Amino acid sequence: MNSYITVFNDAVCSEVSTQMHEVGHNLNMGHSAHGDDEYGDQSGYMGLSYADDELPFQCFNAAKSWQLGWYDDKAITFAPLATAQYSYFGKLAGFANYQTTPHKVLLEIKQTNSPWAFYVNYNLAKGMNRLTMEGADQVLVTMKNTNNDENFSFLTRMMDVGDSLVLDNFNGKNGETLTVKFESISGEDADI
Repeated sequence: MNSYITVFNDAVCSEVSTQMHEVGHNLNMGHSAHGDDEYGDQSGYMGLSYADDELPFQCFNAAKSWQLGWYDDKAITFAPLATAQYSYFGKLAGFANYQTTPHKVLLEIKQTNSPWAFYVNYNLAKGMNRLTMEGADQVLVTMKNTNNDENFSFLTRMMDVGDSLVLDNFNGKNGETLTVKFESISGEDADI
């Protein structure tokens, strides 16, 4: 990882997703897991690769996009403290609408007493992301250990409208919870 060299053999040199995956390693990105599968997050290029010379049309997941800093001007960090009541209500646009939306496209949820951060995005299946292989038109929550130089990420939840994710022992405190809820869709934006 984090090298300028990428080597392909004849069998995979024309596979778009393999190329994007390996270039991602050049940019210091680790694999994107889902469940027990190290390559299981198929919502972005750092999971499973496909034997196709044109597909898929998808982006990197939220944790990888945060790491790359591509959407910094439309990203927000939310770091709720255990001593106060915090909430965030807002719209998340899909990465494909980044240039045209006034809304955020990425949300980072940091914990004060844990290196694990959560990254939230709306995986709008449109434009450059129109044939995403997993989680199309869902709110995705990805987690990553920010102290780990290998930069592995884990797809934690794919949510439809009305779904919630309750993060137990948030901030490393027993009994503390944080809830992420996909409230509704407004046009092409997700209300969370």
